[in-house]
Amino acid sequence: MSNTYLLLIPILICVLGAILSSFLFKKDEKKNHIFIFISMVLATIATWVMLFVVKGDKFIVIQFFEGLDISFKLDGFGKIFSGMVSILWPLATLYAFSYMKHAKKKRVYFMFYELTYAVVLGISFSANMETLYLCYEGLTLCTLPLIIQPMTKQSKKAGRIYMYFSLAGSALAFVGLMFLLHYTQGGTDFVRGGNRDILDCPKDIMLIGYLLAFLGFGVKSAIFPLHYWLPLAGAAPTPTTALLHAVAVVKSGVFALIRLTYYSYCLELIKGSWVQTVVMILAIFTIVYGSMKALKETHFKRRLAYSTVSSLSYIVFGVTLMNQFGLIAAVVHMLFHSISKITLFFSCGITMHEADVDFVYEVDGLGKKMPITFITFFISALSLTGIPLFAGFISKYYLIDAAFKDGNILTYLGVAALIISALLTAIYSLSIVFRAFLNEPNDHNKEKVEKAHDGDIKFSLPIIVFSALCLIFGIFSSGLIEVVSSLVSL
Repeated sequence: MSNTYLLLIPILICVLGAILSSFLFKKDEKKNHIFIFISMVLATIATWVMLFVVKGDKFIVIQFFEGLDISFKLDGFGKIFSGMVSILWPLATLYAFSYMKHAKKKRVYFMFYELTYAVVLGISFSANMETLYLCYEGLTLCTLPLIIQPMTKQSKKAGRIYMYFSLAGSALAFVGLMFLLHYTQGGTDFVRGGNRDILDCPKDIMLIGYLLAFLGFGVKSAIFPLHYWLPLAGAAPTPTTALLHAVAVVKSGVFALIRLTYYSYCLELIKGSWVQTVVMILAIFTIVYGSMKALKETHFKRRLAYSTVSSLSYIVFGVTLMNQFGLIAAVVHMLFHSISKITLFFSCGITMHEADVDFVYEVDGLGKKMPITFITFFISALSLTGIPLFAGFISKYYLIDAAFKDGNILTYLGVAALIISALLTAIYSLSIVFRAFLNEPNDHNKEKVEKAHDGDIKFSLPIIVFSALCLIFGIFSSGLIEVVSSLVSL
């Protein structure tokens, strides 16, 4: 008997928690935060229980007509993504409590913070393309208030640009969805290898439909030239930007691209076509472009933002290989990049919060005052660069190996891009650490250094845990990769 309906439990916990938190404990902020945290922890526990107990066919929530419905199902890839999200979110929330201590409209902020968790779980559990698309739109609506929360000129501009790009992406993705609905008689359910009914449809039309959908979901994946919104989103509070870059938005973007390529449109149709060439070139170019922009950027948070633009396209490159090895490598890098990047953004946020530092040249001498912050930043930077014994090395190795197994000129060019990007990543990320520990305070930051200190336990605990995972998964990754391979293999 199917029990797929149980997937609604963690989603409803988040939704109810968000609604209740908006009016409970109005005069007691501490109790309000405890309530929010407990509800998110319960959602996480419920999610992990679902990973082991939910079995069966999809659960239809709403059926418009035959072949068009809103439904949920838990397959291998959904298990990986929901498991990752559910672990990162509570710790991110703990960090957010400290960071937003003196912010205005905190109650509204955390309501949307938790609603975003619910929407991302909905994306994880989507059984078909129309459900994913609906949740994807919900993600835009829930994250917009988080971006504009400071209500500064910069945050309002960031929110406006984010909406423009999201609406454009939604339109393109919608066209791709319509192609699927029309030409496959509603065959949009996710199936490993894609829907083979597409092979009986007009080839060029379906390839155009795939490209449009790829570009549509590519907005949130920050693929060049659709990345412009992401660096601007750094105007949002750091807990928001960390979620945007590591968990909620951009990872949902690459999740959608993987669903589109490996579970929706048929691989036999796309592989070897002109569309594969186009999307792979976009991924390769973005890898190098993002790293070069990060190297030139002096603003601390925007440097990390351009780093995300580059690193996300590592995952997209794996997707565009369109083989089993590329899929596994893309998923592994998605997991390891999330851990590394959330640590980097949290460390950056602590530096900005506790030392009032916004630019890279202002970190000189801060390492002695903030050792926990910059040591965890250092560990995560090593992982992001791809240094052996760290998680990032493992995922990059699998990406390069998958590219060599494909064995054509374009994939070799992709390998070259990965190597160039790794070198640039080492320069722009590790230089921050060297400045923090080896340089003396300068005229720009002497007063800031004197007052600087590591954050409290709510700040420190998440970055310690995440940086430790960067090392643990770098040394003991074989078991995790075996699990990933078994869950997503074609």
